[in-house]
Amino acid sequence: MRTIFVQGQRYPEEHVKSGIMAARLGDTVKALEHFNQAIQMDPKLPEGYFNRGLLFMQLKEYNNALDDFILSLRLRPSRAEIHYQIGITYYQLNQQDEAIKYLNQALERDSTFVNALFDLGLIYSETGKPLEALSQFNKLLFSQPENIQGLYQRGLVLASLNQLTESLRDLTRARELKPNDPDIIMTLGTVKASMHLFRSAREDFSTVLKLDPNNSDALMNRGLASFNLREYNDAVKDYMTATKIQPLNAEAWLGLALSQISIGQTSEACSNMKKAQLLGNSRASEFIESFCQ
Repeated sequence: MRTIFVQGQRYPEEHVKSGIMAARLGDTVKALEHFNQAIQMDPKLPEGYFNRGLLFMQLKEYNNALDDFILSLRLRPSRAEIHYQIGITYYQLNQQDEAIKYLNQALERDSTFVNALFDLGLIYSETGKPLEALSQFNKLLFSQPENIQGLYQRGLVLASLNQLTESLRDLTRARELKPNDPDIIMTLGTVKASMHLFRSAREDFSTVLKLDPNNSDALMNRGLASFNLREYNDAVKDYMTATKIQPLNAEAWLGLALSQISIGQTSEACSNMKKAQLLGNSRASEFIESFCQ
């Protein structure tokens, strides 16, 4: 007697799971097929639209993603994650006001939603609203005090508000948690320089250069720190290296020239000031009149 095996029909939820797995493995075509099948089988399945929206986000098809997230939201309006994804999609579509609206709606449903707090803080920073940004990062760090990117971003906002001591505190803690991050170290050095802590700032810029020897910004900042410490020969070396890495950088040529003036290399300095002038540095003309007549 033969045994006959009958393959059962797959449920739409199974297609969603298979689509998620395919997306994780990088097979976006197969993932889309599964999500489409799930939605065809159950047009009222919010997870089908939501996960297809995530896939469209991955593919940078933002209008399609938005359509799917909105359909998912209609079916499950209380879910904070859907409001969040709509906000992020609007951000990608350069509609910041709508992005802010939906991120706030996500937080109304889950006040501890870390990603929503962080991204809302970033958008407020980008749109010139530092106090609103600070509020979001404060909330984030209240629930996650050791969040490195939260500390870093709050440090940036505090620096923009000229609250340098508080900024230094956050950036120092961020560096303790992630000691080899060049962006954190560079920003920390910049804040220290703003506080006239030039020697400590120079150490930070040197650390960045150990991680990335061709970082022209670190060279420029270290050169400026050395200049303010009146260690002009060191400043000349850094600015000269910066001009080799970025020969069209007018600020580097001017920094080099001013450092050379300070050690009596007037002829070389005037030549470099003229290079800065030709590259569009408006201050170079004033220095040429003062030093090169």
